[in-house]
Amino acid sequence: MVMPAVRCLGWLLTKTWRLLFNGLHVDLQSLHHVRRVLEASEGDVSVVFAPTHKSHLDYLIISYLCFAYGIPLPRIAAGNNLDLPLVGSFLRANGSFFIRRSFRNDNLYKEVLEQYVHELLHDGNPVEVFIEGGRSRHGRVCKPRLGFMAMFLNYVKGASRAAADDGSKADETSKKTVLVVPISLDYDKVYEVDGYANQLLGKPKEKESLAVLFRSVWDLFFLRLGHSYVRFGEPVPLTATSSLQGSSELVAERMQTSGTITSTSIVSALLMWKRAYLTEEMLEARTVWLVEELEKRGATVAHVENDEIAAHALSILKVDTKANSVVAPQLQYPVRALELGFYRNHLLHIFLPEMAIVGALDAALRQRSKVDEGSFAQHKLDIWTVQQQARKIWHFLRHICRHEAIDIEARLTQFLEDSAECEVDEASGTVTVDVNCWNTSKLTSFVLSLSWSFMDSLWLTTQGLWSLLSAAENDDSEHTERDVVRRVQVLAKELFLRQQLSHAEALCSESIKQSLEFLVESGVVRFERSYDGKSRVVRLCSNSADPVRVLEDLTREVNARRKPHAFLWREDELPRNLTREEAMELMEGAQSSRSIYAKWMAPPVPPPTA
Repeated sequence: MVMPAVRCLGWLLTKTWRLLFNGLHVDLQSLHHVRRVLEASEGDVSVVFAPTHKSHLDYLIISYLCFAYGIPLPRIAAGNNLDLPLVGSFLRANGSFFIRRSFRNDNLYKEVLEQYVHELLHDGNPVEVFIEGGRSRHGRVCKPRLGFMAMFLNYVKGASRAAADDGSKADETSKKTVLVVPISLDYDKVYEVDGYANQLLGKPKEKESLAVLFRSVWDLFFLRLGHSYVRFGEPVPLTATSSLQGSSELVAERMQTSGTITSTSIVSALLMWKRAYLTEEMLEARTVWLVEELEKRGATVAHVENDEIAAHALSILKVDTKANSVVAPQLQYPVRALELGFYRNHLLHIFLPEMAIVGALDAALRQRSKVDEGSFAQHKLDIWTVQQQARKIWHFLRHICRHEAIDIEARLTQFLEDSAECEVDEASGTVTVDVNCWNTSKLTSFVLSLSWSFMDSLWLTTQGLWSLLSAAENDDSEHTERDVVRRVQVLAKELFLRQQLSHAEALCSESIKQSLEFLVESGVVRFERSYDGKSRVVRLCSNSADPVRVLEDLTREVNARRKPHAFLWREDELPRNLTREEAMELMEGAQSSRSIYAKWMAPPVPPPTA
């Protein structure tokens, strides 16, 4: 690390943040707590910073904060795609070291890198790694990659073995511990988000180069990104007895839950709630309501005043406001829906248990036994059936968004006791729901709106499994994960164009991949390595004598959890489920299609004003 280069970077970043942000807010309380934990730790302690990764600005902000608050600058693990001429040398001088994006089969490279990381830890250098592997394109914390976490665990375990081999009694001061500090970085606006939306629809990512870098830097000078927020989570200690999978999941969960709910997150969630035109006055009233609900659940909400949140977020998001202050979010365009979904996803973890519970109750209400009492329609549900539904939805949602493990049945019991719409009869094991109150509940409607698009993605993925069954029946070639995702996206695109799919963001490739992982956990499909070892192959699990019946039941079950069609003159209806033949016909174009992205998916660019 070269100090003149560090000072130069500090000066440049100070000027840059003043241009880009209205404010860079650091939660000093969480920072001081981390410092106290480090000071109280006994033995040989190494520090690893694990920030969320939504933007290329992330590592610059962490380095700047360390520089500003007198914390030793970390050694940063960066992808070798950033090792550009001149830029790479400058980043190395400021503590970065570059690694390959993938080195699965190169054991020598992996061993050399691991020894280098161990030397950094042994010398007392803080290390900064992005355990998500890459930038999150969907706004949620991604599934943690285990490579670096395994290196950190091997370091502490290797030290313990060395002490045991020496025959010395390891006292408290000789124990080695790695403290992983989760950090959440949240932005009112992420400048790369439009590119993320295009990539989630299959548009190839633009390769990093000096030309791309200079163009991005030039564009930054004309952007206003609002506010940026940094919060530190509770450190996770890695010792010789720690579990690799458990520790990695815990770090990811704390990265997610330590975040700040920004104004753009709140407004995006509200715009995607009713999916209709609304006035600025209506939006402001709903903003006040949602902020209250978030604070009830212990969320950290951005400091913007309630009466300014809507106006501030609309200007940052560049949402059109038409005559009579009517807000038009343009959610009919998939790119726009994915952009707003990126920000909305920041608050999913706050409502995640309720999404499972409310989703289970709502699905069960469509398969209820009906009891009429006076003029109020009431429906009696079996609690055990609701528990089963809630458990399945909860397991799926934990693939969508990182969240600590909870007893969902206990949370369901508490929800039923607190809900004004539900009355529990413990003797009969049933709950009676006042449907009129349920259908008019603001909270119920909002929570359901958070999960509808993910249920659409899961349903589309189950429909995509028909192609795997056909391949197995015809002894066809293997289908990689990428092939399956592309087929599902082609199906989603066709249904969306036919107005048979309500949520444009259901086309998101990452949601489809997470749905596949849930189906693997459920024992429906399995992943295998391809013959060349470069990709994952998806296969149906052959544990049923009648796979056609299994897939029919699965698609029907998931379809029952989707958003129903609402009617003024009669009861709501579920969307129609597809038959095998219909799904296969719609996926016919997948073989020749490399990407579903098309120009119509993005809203038209308004002409420049004179």
